Amino acid sequence: MAIMTRTFYSGGIFLQEAFTLLLTGLSGAGKTTIAEGIARRLRSHQIQFELLDGDVIRHEIGQMFGYSREERIKVSHILKLLAKTLNRNGISVIIAALTPYQEMRDNYRRELNNYIEAFIDCPLEVCIARDVKGLYKNYYEGRVNNVVGIDDVFEIPQTPDLVLRTSERLLDDCIDQVMDVIYQNKLRK
Repeated sequence: MAIMTRTFYSGGIFLQEAFTLLLTGLSGAGKTTIAEGIARRLRSHQIQFELLDGDVIRHEIGQMFGYSREERIKVSHILKLLAKTLNRNGISVIIAALTPYQEMRDNYRRELNNYIEAFIDCPLEVCIARDVKGLYKNYYEGRVNNVVGIDDVFEIPQTPDLVLRTSERLLDDCIDQVMDVIYQNKLRK
């Protein structure tokens, strides 16, 4: 089935086509924080979008999926399906999710039109120091396992459209970098 290309006016900005932006990286790298900043910018331009946060999606669907490789891939398929459906209806999508395996990202790139991949590159030590959700603390106290970056692999993205080094750059600089890519590729004034 062909996807129709639509251009529509949205608050002073022409959106050439809906896009999907994937923010991928370790827990604590800054995916959600950057996603929320991008969301504020898109909202200020009245651009239709939806933010899909991997943690929120997991919470909303309950304990249906665990944290094995296979279960993580299933959640990735759900996020991809949601993005594809929203894009088909002219709504851009920001996905903030670990997406630790290259096969997941390759699947997104293959199946989503107007896909942008941003690797949130932050050293594990910095992520552990931030530990916003207490995930790393729980791991070291023996309460959880299958923690990406420690006892589960995070495969470094092979072909990201941009790399954001959150331990070296200010939040606004990272958001600006993403917005530049969005404007260059998907939007025109």
